[in-house]
Amino acid sequence: MAIGKLLGTDGLKNAKPLVIDARNITKIYGKKKQEKFVALKNVSLQIAEGESVAIVGKSGSGKSTLMHVLAMLDQPTKGELYFNGEKIGKLNSRKLNKVRNRELGFVFQQFFMNANDTVLNNVMLPLVIAGTKFGKRKRLAMEALHAVGLEDKAKNKASALSGGQKQRVCIARALVNNPSVIFADEPTGNLDSTTGAMVEKTLFDLNRENGITLIVVTHDEDIAKKCKRQVRIKDGEIELDTKKLVELKVGKDGKGRVELKAVKSRAEMKAVQGLTETKMKGKR
Repeated sequence: MAIGKLLGTDGLKNAKPLVIDARNITKIYGKKKQEKFVALKNVSLQIAEGESVAIVGKSGSGKSTLMHVLAMLDQPTKGELYFNGEKIGKLNSRKLNKVRNRELGFVFQQFFMNANDTVLNNVMLPLVIAGTKFGKRKRLAMEALHAVGLEDKAKNKASALSGGQKQRVCIARALVNNPSVIFADEPTGNLDSTTGAMVEKTLFDLNRENGITLIVVTHDEDIAKKCKRQVRIKDGEIELDTKKLVELKVGKDGKGRVELKAVKSRAEMKAVQGLTETKMKGKR
């Protein structure tokens, strides 16, 4: 039995459905042999609904490439990506764009805002792409701005905002479609410590209070520690995953019970997965 299926087994404490299921992902850039660069090497990663996950690594480790693949912004060279159980590789570009726009929100270090447009129009952009009628998209955008405390800036031009305000507008834009997952790529990288702390609080509050799955890509250890799970990438591979994987134990009554097991290394993660699968097969 695959570990993704096992996470949904009856009896698993605090089990939640998988939002992202990446299986054996490899990403290679360049076509000629001498130009090839392997950015990701056979990476498997499962993320459950409502998790807060930090993807951590040095520059060039592959963490940004992994985020792009998980967020459907780039396709893997090998491997499969499932989102809410749907195989992404089978979707055409129109359906892929629809899933990404409906289900995902993005917060980037560089903001990617139209500086000469109003804050409201910047926040409404995902709804414009989705074809939402003006009245509804204005209402939803104002609600998103209220959530980050910037409804009074709706008519201001984006160029008139501070760095912290711009990032909060980006969070509002990420929220406006009511996504199930938010990807935050170095969200406080261009901010001072005080403003960065405010942005962090907003993101983690959304995760805790709204149940939005939060995936933060960072090299900042302080932010990473605030996530309940850290995934460390080195040379295109998962070096460490603090995820608590499952272990099946059989009681005296012969019934299997799923318990949680802390995992501290990639080797232990593979060992626990192998042990779990073996026991599960043996007790069917």
